[in-house]
Amino acid sequence: MNFDKIFDQLFDKDKRNVFLTTGINSLDKFVHGGFLPELVIFSGRHNHGKSTILLNFVANFSYYQEFKGMLVVPKTSSKPLIRRLLSIIEGDEIDNLGDELIFERLMEIKKTLLSRVQIEYDPVSIDDILSNALQSKVSYLIIDDFQYLLESHYFSNKFVVETLVKINKFIRENGVPVFLALPALASAEKRYTDQMPRLMDLYRSDLIANYANKIFLTYRAYIVGIDLDENGDETKEILEIFLEKNSNGKKGNLSLNYDEFGRIS
Repeated sequence: MNFDKIFDQLFDKDKRNVFLTTGINSLDKFVHGGFLPELVIFSGRHNHGKSTILLNFVANFSYYQEFKGMLVVPKTSSKPLIRRLLSIIEGDEIDNLGDELIFERLMEIKKTLLSRVQIEYDPVSIDDILSNALQSKVSYLIIDDFQYLLESHYFSNKFVVETLVKINKFIRENGVPVFLALPALASAEKRYTDQMPRLMDLYRSDLIANYANKIFLTYRAYIVGIDLDENGDETKEILEIFLEKNSNGKKGNLSLNYDEFGRIS
């Protein structure tokens, strides 16, 4: 490779192959500094924080930093989504801010965050999502409730594989990390112990594990009725994440602070 090609690769500002830090210091350290272009799955049971952690990523990537991104939320409408994002950014419930401050903060959200994040509330297909992301030249793509795109084809093995192949091709060709949220199966709740998640609880785990670079399982002991941990500490504001697959390093688990407003630190 000659000097011109090396120079072009290092200094081409149009390239989106960037290293994304989440702003959550312990998590960034956990994944060796941040996320490179890769397919990252977050899975967990309902209310165990998988969607919330991805909304924290949106706030950190595009509000506190200046990355352009796309957020796909097929089962959420505009108003509750903006409320959640504002609560995460403010660290407070939106109703506690007062009308004047709410208006001021929403205007700032519209100016800064929403000018950088394209939000898709009713995606038609993965092809449309990837096409729009490519056209918008995003630096990251987050798809919440990813199973929504699979349900229309009854989770057929062929369709799941085809979809994952398309996503990986998009990542490879455009240098854009893709984050997906998938619910875990109810099998976790049938274990009747601490209901800790396992990789086999993931929808189509046999297929998805072959295509994902990282798979995180999220868990909140408080949600399953465990108020105190083994050290006697309260679990209400603890979110545990388990890195069950990592093609670029070690596996392990991490405890994060999860406050009542959805802010993770």
